[in-house]
Amino acid sequence: MSSRESVFDYIVYAGLFFLFVNIFYAAAHHINPLPDYSNHPKILEEYLPILWRIELIFYAIPCIVVIILDGSIGGLFLITLFEYIVLLPLILEFSKPYATNLAVLMFGANTFFLLIFKWLTGKIKINYSVRLGKSFIHTFWDRYFKVYKIPLELEEFYETVRNKYIKYFSKGKALRTLILHDTGHSINVEEENEYFEKYGRWSFDDARKILEGFVYNCIGDAEDVVSRIERILECMGRYLEYRHHFKFNYYFPMEIFDHGEGTCVDWTIFFIACLKILGVKAAFGTFKNEKGEYHAMALVGISDIGYPHYYYRDLSDEMRGKWIIIDPQLPLSKQSSQWIKQWELMEAYLI
Repeated sequence: MSSRESVFDYIVYAGLFFLFVNIFYAAAHHINPLPDYSNHPKILEEYLPILWRIELIFYAIPCIVVIILDGSIGGLFLITLFEYIVLLPLILEFSKPYATNLAVLMFGANTFFLLIFKWLTGKIKINYSVRLGKSFIHTFWDRYFKVYKIPLELEEFYETVRNKYIKYFSKGKALRTLILHDTGHSINVEEENEYFEKYGRWSFDDARKILEGFVYNCIGDAEDVVSRIERILECMGRYLEYRHHFKFNYYFPMEIFDHGEGTCVDWTIFFIACLKILGVKAAFGTFKNEKGEYHAMALVGISDIGYPHYYYRDLSDEMRGKWIIIDPQLPLSKQSSQWIKQWELMEAYLI
């Protein structure tokens, strides 16, 4: 079990445990009332703070830590905050009989929390790619209501395969593995069979379906290749942001899209994956300028894009013909800019 799943499971089990503790505590006071009913508030004031402190340490604080690390499950924090800061004081101050209301409302609050939590665990993951500079509401909206999301099981598959295989592959093999998997091809690792045995689906089929949904929603009714490429670039510009990573890592195309950001390498990987869905020939190109800086762009095997552009011919035996340079971070109409002109091709990997 991964550390992410362990955190989720811990919070679920802790929530269930304290749910039953609360019910038992409230029921005990209700079944065995004191002779003088007015003493109930004093009894509650004596014992409940102890229970609250235990719950705060082992239940509420872990929830808050997850929020700080992830930034994507703020709704859970709000529910917890409501329960601990608003709900219980109101019960103790204004409600009678205390025990009955405490049992009912605590049961309702905890159950609601757990239902929401379990629903979210099926749709999101814990990760550390919090987008700095984005508001809490923006991050919350992106994580909960984004149309294209990868399931937790696929994210775990990616992480395992990357750490076990991808990081040890050559550059060309790593790029091909990442892109081919998410466009619906088996990469022949044992984790694919484990994924199928556990979920009844192939990991590459899950990834391809999500990517296809994005691609075909982007291209709409466009039929010619150039219009399709232009619309994909427009969509990428809306959904992705450029982000430099101090520690380089290879990410699968759907991981890149799920993060909503990436380097030039990430943008190029995702763009080529979209082209593969459409059956367009493409290669990953590494470029270098006179300053010694490196950049990644795509080489697309089509004859024209309808705008001025730069290209290469007959790069190798397997890359015969014309290959147009396309920087996925730029619109199709800007592919002849000075930015493109400064780069010289160093290596190309046909995908």
